[in-house]
Amino acid sequence: MSSPSMADPENVPRPVVPTSPEPLHSWQVVNPISSGEQHPSRSTEDQLRQHLEVLRQLRQDLQEQPIELIRGSSWRSPPREVDALLERMFAHIASLGYEGVTLFFLDTVRMTLYATKQLLHGELLGGEEEIIIATGSPFRKLLTGEKTSLRFENAPTVVWVPLAAYGEVIGALRVDRSLSRTPIRADEQPLLQDLADEMALAIRSLEFAITSHAQEELLLAFTELSTVLFRSLRLEELLQGVANSLKTHLGFDRVRIYLVDKQEKMLVHQFTLEPTRQQPPMETERYPLTPGVHPMVDLLLRGRGPSLVERPRRTFLYALLTTHEAIEGVLQVDNLLSQQDISVGTMQLVEGIAGLLGMAIQNARVFQGVEELSNTDGLTGLYLLRYFKQRLLEEFYRAERAKGELSVILLDIDHFKTHNDSYGHPAGDRLLVQTAERLLGTARKVDLTARYGGDEFVMLLPETTSDDALFLAARLHQAMQDVPFELPDGRKISMTASLGVATYPIHAKDPEALIKMADEALYWAKMHGRNRICLYAHDLHRKGGT
Repeated sequence: MSSPSMADPENVPRPVVPTSPEPLHSWQVVNPISSGEQHPSRSTEDQLRQHLEVLRQLRQDLQEQPIELIRGSSWRSPPREVDALLERMFAHIASLGYEGVTLFFLDTVRMTLYATKQLLHGELLGGEEEIIIATGSPFRKLLTGEKTSLRFENAPTVVWVPLAAYGEVIGALRVDRSLSRTPIRADEQPLLQDLADEMALAIRSLEFAITSHAQEELLLAFTELSTVLFRSLRLEELLQGVANSLKTHLGFDRVRIYLVDKQEKMLVHQFTLEPTRQQPPMETERYPLTPGVHPMVDLLLRGRGPSLVERPRRTFLYALLTTHEAIEGVLQVDNLLSQQDISVGTMQLVEGIAGLLGMAIQNARVFQGVEELSNTDGLTGLYLLRYFKQRLLEEFYRAERAKGELSVILLDIDHFKTHNDSYGHPAGDRLLVQTAERLLGTARKVDLTARYGGDEFVMLLPETTSDDALFLAARLHQAMQDVPFELPDGRKISMTASLGVATYPIHAKDPEALIKMADEALYWAKMHGRNRICLYAHDLHRKGGT
């Protein structure tokens, strides 16, 4: 397809810009170009000059107050602010009598023009058209500056002009009068080029402002995230703080963190922050460290990152939580709901944060190990009474705020002193260890099990009613008496236990009273024959054992 020559733009007189442009709020179309006109009238030229000045004034406003126009938002592609700007500009071009206007942005990597926005017969639409620019194509000459406009012999109603700003071609503008079949004259093209130039400058000015604002946001996010990373040594608090900062400053729809379980060789979901919840799902995700199981696992096994998943746009990102010695897990961020692209700058920041988070997780795990050693019983591995009381306060205040319930089970091994005296202290220790194992096997993940002292144990049951606590106590009571205990010499003996149960707020109004009521219920069970469960009641002297 050949491209006819057109008048040299330098030889076409350009309108003089008025010194007193009409204010932005009073745009009016008095005499638009008519489809039947063959030559522009003087009033039409005045109107074109007016609109040209309006676009220049808009660009000046964007340059003077760019940040104020975009305050509170981060630039994702396509920027909402640029989209709104295009709508205003398209309306002005259409008011000049053009029936179709399409804006194409240039992808310099793929050498492709892709339509971003188009005005067709008065309706503003998104763009779906793509034009691959082959070597020798007339479009290549247009985009390299060899041509100032592009028309085809068989389409006199259509003209292409380049969009260029600051010495860079960013796309092209296609204008047409195909519906009325009115050719676009050569003397209109310089004015269209002026409009395209002003449009490109306005777009670039706004993009620069948005980019600058985004960089400020990235710096602020990095500063706060760094503070969060080195402020907390507790793993749960660390993960929640990082997730909150990533969502607040970088605007992600969702943040998820997976950690490596080195003993089980699994990648395990640890924390999720979503728009509607801030807690793990009911069923924890677990992926074996086997190739092909999940993209996260493949990334972890390769030891490289971050990995970007196209769905179909750049909305999904995995980054490895690395240390100098190992990989601690995977950080996942995404914009699946908003479908906003993750910019290159944001990707790089997430990758840097992931590296710092990996080291912080390693430190938190070391601290957690030391803390557990100081808070656990050396014989049974259960928590010590000191730590139990600390957690009891925390869970009590949580139940008080949520107006929920909190239960406690106290367990005492029946006739333990007799067994200890009969079989020796090593056998007694072995019996305590086996009792602890049965408590842990019965407890739920949310429960806390501790050694209360001697042969007494305690279970803290958050968000648990009396009925549910009794059900759990019954399972524990059954586990104690159903399976014989094994002595160090291999002999097996039977043992039973007595249990006392109490619940906040129906039995007690404060943590100390809750323990006291459970202890009174346990004492009643022991005084009435042992090997039974008792739920606290205010009239225990008339209550029969459960």
